[in-house]
Amino acid sequence: MRTSAILRNICISALALLGLGVSQSCERIFEFEGDCSSTWRVDFRYDMNMKYADAFAHEANAVTVYAFDSSDVLVWQKTEHGDSLASEDYAMILDLEPGVYDIIAWSTCDNAKECFAFPAMEAGKATKQDLICEMKKQRDENGKALSEKYLGSLMHGCIEDLEITDMEGTHTVAMQMVKNTNDVRVILQHLSGEIVDPEQFTFSITDSNGLMAHDNSLLPCEEICYRPWRQETVSTETGTRAVTEVGALIAELTLNRLMVENSPRLNVFNDKGETVLSIPLINYALMIKGHYDNMDDQEYLDRQDEYVMTFFLDDDMRWVSSFIYINSWKVVLSDVDFQ
Repeated sequence: MRTSAILRNICISALALLGLGVSQSCERIFEFEGDCSSTWRVDFRYDMNMKYADAFAHEANAVTVYAFDSSDVLVWQKTEHGDSLASEDYAMILDLEPGVYDIIAWSTCDNAKECFAFPAMEAGKATKQDLICEMKKQRDENGKALSEKYLGSLMHGCIEDLEITDMEGTHTVAMQMVKNTNDVRVILQHLSGEIVDPEQFTFSITDSNGLMAHDNSLLPCEEICYRPWRQETVSTETGTRAVTEVGALIAELTLNRLMVENSPRLNVFNDKGETVLSIPLINYALMIKGHYDNMDDQEYLDRQDEYVMTFFLDDDMRWVSSFIYINSWKVVLSDVDFQ
């Protein structure tokens, strides 16, 4: 009996030591099978574009990630930038304890860093509602909001209710990014092919889209007047027997996120202050949506980040409003009645 009791005590002690060893170091026990650490990473993907191809590395060179707990309070944030973002296997490690989080990301390129502002967020105090992205603006002579810069690339992403566990291994979650900034190229061309004088026309797009919430929705804000950051006349020679020079005036503008509930307007005026054309930008942009895969209006606006609109002028320098070219598609406007 005594011998049996001694052996039993020895076995219990050995098992206790084994358990202690497992809890202290999985790596020692499973030396040849790997450790039991848990790593969570975010893989950023920008395939919300018309080519359905991931272009995150091309569009971003800085990304900031915010993690919020179930009470919407910030618990962690991290910024990474530089060449590492261009790596094919780039992903950001989430240094988070097990729990459920909302993960929000904003990414920028060099130009966007100078054109957008983000608030200072203090962990334990800041909430999701504090995470507002604001487009920096200038002021015209009347004090109205103005933007005449190339804004570059600004993108937003979100993963809701991400459950972080201590499950062994490396876990990678994908975050789909949405690009907010849009390039609009407006081309004026005479039907006759005559050179268009850049001093005779001014261009603008007006919209109220300078503030974005944590979920990338637009917040109420003042109207912004976008003006060209580039405006010049270009010409080319055409024809077979008789060579004819054709000139066009090109104005390039960059504006913030286009949303279907807003009503941005493209305006062109002549040097007398008279309206050459004034159109609802989104209505016209959506005219060619049917040439692409089936998608709703907002998805099209989120995927398409470049719009080229060509207008033709008559001898009186007025827009010939019977047709327009949008991204190389000819659209006949005889039955259109947009205001």
